[in-house]
Amino acid sequence: MTYPSIGQIVDCEMFGTKDLQATLINESDTQLYLRSRLAMDVLDWEASLGKTMQIQYRSSSGALCIASAHIIALEKDGEDTVIVIERPSEETIQKIQQREYVRVGVSVEIQCTCYMNESEGLRTIKAITHDLSAGGLSFYLEDEPCLTLGKSVSLKLFLRTRDGLQLIDAQGDLVRIEQKRRAVPLYAVRLVNLKDKEQRQILQFVYRKQLEGRGKRS
Repeated sequence: MTYPSIGQIVDCEMFGTKDLQATLINESDTQLYLRSRLAMDVLDWEASLGKTMQIQYRSSSGALCIASAHIIALEKDGEDTVIVIERPSEETIQKIQQREYVRVGVSVEIQCTCYMNESEGLRTIKAITHDLSAGGLSFYLEDEPCLTLGKSVSLKLFLRTRDGLQLIDAQGDLVRIEQKRRAVPLYAVRLVNLKDKEQRQILQFVYRKQLEGRGKRS
């Protein structure tokens, strides 16, 4: 099933509101009805209609689904708010299977911290990503003795979004080093033990960069 099921909780983002969750309570051929505990007076009714809301949820197969839909109405239901959105067409829903993360070429500031030895301790390196996904990233950097194949590193990612700067703390393993002749090496890091919230933030960032790229090509 591509669409969320009745009673399923979905993650939503709209009007710059982050970490908003809602429950699918009803559906029709053209609309989805989401109940949120966000009070209606928090939202700007006049500004909301026609605006786009992004939703994320897991399909029955376990794929992460990301979709965007226009807001049709906001309805008060006791202390809760029912958000009525257009039912997104199935072909516009981006489905990401686990370990099949979309990778985009994007420049993101990062800090990479690794352990040198007992005498030198920890070393922190600044770099700019070559590409990024929710599963990993890569970056070019002059020969760095701290970064060896298989090394575990601590990362800070500085994601610049329309809502401001998001800081992501993550752990990673250096899984690949590529260098052609005298060129600057490319280091590839696999992200490990990433929390759901941080993973969603990276997925949203990557998804937006994809949309921006499509807009520039059209």
